[in-house]
Amino acid sequence: MCKVPLEEVRKELDRLAARGLSLLVEKGGRELFSSREDGLKPLLAAVERLGEAMAGARVIDKVVGGAAAKLLIYAGVAEAFAAVASRSAIRALRTAGIPLGALRVVERIRGRTGEPCPFEALAEEIPEPSRFLEALRHRLGEPGTRGAGAPT
Repeated sequence: MCKVPLEEVRKELDRLAARGLSLLVEKGGRELFSSREDGLKPLLAAVERLGEAMAGARVIDKVVGGAAAKLLIYAGVAEAFAAVASRSAIRALRTAGIPLGALRVVERIRGRTGEPCPFEALAEEIPEPSRFLEALRHRLGEPGTRGAGAPT
């Protein structure tokens, strides 16, 4: 993993927490998207709404697992920060050349009930980010995720 100084990771996550957000996407010092909703849907909504504008962005998310990493790679972000990241996310982002700063690394992302996240398994089954995005859309039963976050 490209080394991101721990103090920078903490600073970015403190900004996220101070605003009560779960996700923040910025580019050129400008906020492009934010959400208070947990889970993968806000990141998917950002990718859907921002499209190519997300390339080169800085993403601060509470949790980055393999599924989120695939979306970040697809979007072409410049860097990412997370309170919790999975080992699969670290590997995928490292391979793509995207720095990821995380406070805690876990083997697998789990849902609120402690069960393995089903989107993580889907990400493992489908290595190509664009194919994963299509499969995720299909799994969620919607072409996009309008209403899952707030563009700014």
